[in-house]
Amino acid sequence: MKNEFEVSMVHNKLKINASLWVVGGHFFGQSIRLASNLVLTRLLVPEAFATMAIVSIILMGLAMFSDIGIGQSIIRHKDNDNSDFLNTAWTIQVIRGGALWLLCVAIGIALWFAQTYNLVSGEGVYAEEVLPYLIAVIGFTAVVDGFLPTSMFTKNRELKMHRLTVIDLVSQVISAIVTISWALVNPSVWALVAGSLTGSIIKLILLRVYIGGIKNNFFLDKKSAASVLNFGKWIMLSSIVTFIAMQGDRLLLGHYITTKELGVYVIAFFLANSIFQVFSSLLHKVWFPVFCDIYRNSQEKLAVEYYNDRLKLDSLTFFIGGFLVASGGAIVDALYDSRYADAGWMLEVLSIRIALSLGPALGVTCMLAMGNSKLNFDSMLVRAVGLVVSMPICHHFFGLNGVVWAVGLNFIIGLPIIYWALAKEGLFILKKELLPMPILIIGYIAGSIL
Repeated sequence: MKNEFEVSMVHNKLKINASLWVVGGHFFGQSIRLASNLVLTRLLVPEAFATMAIVSIILMGLAMFSDIGIGQSIIRHKDNDNSDFLNTAWTIQVIRGGALWLLCVAIGIALWFAQTYNLVSGEGVYAEEVLPYLIAVIGFTAVVDGFLPTSMFTKNRELKMHRLTVIDLVSQVISAIVTISWALVNPSVWALVAGSLTGSIIKLILLRVYIGGIKNNFFLDKKSAASVLNFGKWIMLSSIVTFIAMQGDRLLLGHYITTKELGVYVIAFFLANSIFQVFSSLLHKVWFPVFCDIYRNSQEKLAVEYYNDRLKLDSLTFFIGGFLVASGGAIVDALYDSRYADAGWMLEVLSIRIALSLGPALGVTCMLAMGNSKLNFDSMLVRAVGLVVSMPICHHFFGLNGVVWAVGLNFIIGLPIIYWALAKEGLFILKKELLPMPILIIGYIAGSIL
């Protein structure tokens, strides 16, 4: 009993330490991004952010469409030091990165032809002449990311997050400096591209120099490759529908609204998503490795650990979400000039997702640790279909307001599937689901006072 208690204490200490590094890193990282964003909104026009948003989403879409869960496979693998497995995973990752860049170049060429023959709207972002070139150039970050060492995943598995966090922050700072410096000399969207490429290269260099672990080499082991691909098949399908559900709004908006309106929406999404991503990183970088470790060693304790952590997560997200729903307009007015005023009400709507979707997402993370990589696909497929169907309808009847509400409430469609799967595993207790609800009201009242 004593030994089990000591193991539990060490485990909790690691989890708390890793959480502090992840949250602290994201706090400073988002502070860097926000400071950079505030400066750049005064140097660049809204259209530049809209154009770069489309480029980033296309690159993210290609990455997610080919995501086979290499990082998750390494974290779940029973042997943390199996060089054959790690080098095989790294080799697959490098090949994938090169293929993604070639796809970006192909998309850029296709878009150039579409613009040349007037196949895209004259006012939308897809008509921007620079867009094809941006896609081809920024796509090279996929090649750089393909060479990231597997040691970053093994350190994550061991919850050793301090060096990983510091490296992320250093690369973000350098990226911001390059972006702002370029914008001061040449205020164009190319400043955002230069900063992004620089950040990726700096991160790769720092990881290879300062993170221990094996030195990756090109190697393909049939058994290891089969293990990665077998686990990753549902991860890849999940990533495809997750991309549509979580990022498809801006791709579709690029067709329905002007580039300037999209630029304002991107600012609102950036503010809401910066908070969402803090907790999302905790799910992937802390809770997922923790749940995997518990499931490997003591499966019966997983349900207890899940709801203990779920209460902590809900308490934070309910308050923050409620606060932003009430105060989004005031926050935007304080941070941005009048050109971005409409981002205020958009932020309030988009913040609903922060309050009500992250708790169930922890359940999906728990199920993934148990080997169920299909649940996320099922829930995100429903959300993706719902988004694609609802956005045109809402835009037709309610304009931009309706579209933003369709995005803000889209997560609700996938909740029944998640809760049904959790209930079958004994991970759904209605009383505990409703327990943190008063905190949402408290957060809203606090935001109303602002």
